[in-house]
Amino acid sequence: KRAELSLKGVAKPEQVLYGGPVRGESAMVYKDEIGSRVQHTYQVYNQGPWRVSNLEIHIEWPFQVANTKPLGKWLLYMEEKPYIEALSGGECFMAPNQVNPLGLVDRPGLLEVPLDGSTPVPPYNVSQEGNGEGQRTRRRRDAEMVVTAETYKDKDGRVHRVVNMNCLLGTAKCFKFRCVVYNLQKNQEATISIRARLWNSTLVAD
Repeated sequence: KRAELSLKGVAKPEQVLYGGPVRGESAMVYKDEIGSRVQHTYQVYNQGPWRVSNLEIHIEWPFQVANTKPLGKWLLYMEEKPYIEALSGGECFMAPNQVNPLGLVDRPGLLEVPLDGSTPVPPYNVSQEGNGEGQRTRRRRDAEMVVTAETYKDKDGRVHRVVNMNCLLGTAKCFKFRCVVYNLQKNQEATISIRARLWNSTLVAD
């Protein structure tokens, strides 16, 4: 017995901005000090003709920028365990150090604006705008690989530097985890939501 499945993913918001001072992780207490929130959502739809009793989805998550050292700089910091919305339920299985490994907390009384907008994922692209003048030169770090940014001009003459952080290309360090959707019937869908923050200081420093 077989079932035809479709999978699509979106990310919110469509564009993420970064800037400001560089903050070390040891100085952080609250999650909002990391940077902008992002949410990746994956939808699985069962087109039938049969149900799927246990559907496993394997995900690679780009949590650090790739380099030649054991630990890289943070990229997408997962702040809570992914959750599944499905009629028969489901669960994501994570290693203890994959979700909020620094133990950061929500800032009391902080009300953040809901996420909106969407764009296809992966890979995850971030960009920084400039006029092409006064750009800081990237210094070579001792025995550390640096992901090269691609530069292009738009129709208005503004310069954009785009860095492609991709698990398959080796430009990001990624960890793997799996999610299981239980008893997905014909014409039913399940949604996996992953909430994270883009590590602002990594992008500003580089």
